[in-house]
Amino acid sequence: MVTSEARRAYMRAYYHANKEKACAAKKEYYQANRERLVAVRRAYYGANKEQVAAYAKAYREDNQEKVHAYERERYIANREKKIAAVRAHYRANKEKIRVDKKAYNRANPGKLNARVARRRAAKIQRTPNWLTREDYRAIRTIYETAAALTKSTGIEHHVDHVLPLQGKTVSGFHCPTNLQILTASENYSKHNKFTGEH
Repeated sequence: MVTSEARRAYMRAYYHANKEKACAAKKEYYQANRERLVAVRRAYYGANKEQVAAYAKAYREDNQEKVHAYERERYIANREKKIAAVRAHYRANKEKIRVDKKAYNRANPGKLNARVARRRAAKIQRTPNWLTREDYRAIRTIYETAAALTKSTGIEHHVDHVLPLQGKTVSGFHCPTNLQILTASENYSKHNKFTGEH
């Protein structure tokens, strides 16, 4: 009599020996039964929400490197699509996002203060001592221009650092030549990253 463990071992070996064929068959089956499978998955998740969340959390903790590598690859492969989706979502929900952000900041003043302090410290650390009075005036003018654009167009504008002050691979200075004016949606989609396009 074949034990369940022996059967599982056989199935694993068969899968690895026929991976491409098995993946193609699974994909074809999913496409043919997508609506039913999605409904089953939603029903299962609804009935086992806490259990699924606990399993997902445990899996992420036990496989951090694997999960991060997968997420990086997925982001790189879908970067433009993701950025476009973020921009579209922001444009469609701009007012709600603004209201939610204000409400979150009011409900979490400690987190807001920590974020502002961290940003201020980063700015101080990345402000070079060789800046002249003209440089400081230029910085102020850039911020005033962004505020004026927001007021005149009704579209929120931000002053962004081309090279982020706290980038992972490269960091820039808080100086006039490293500042640019972006719309809020462009700035939010850029996050704390240097795209290499500037």
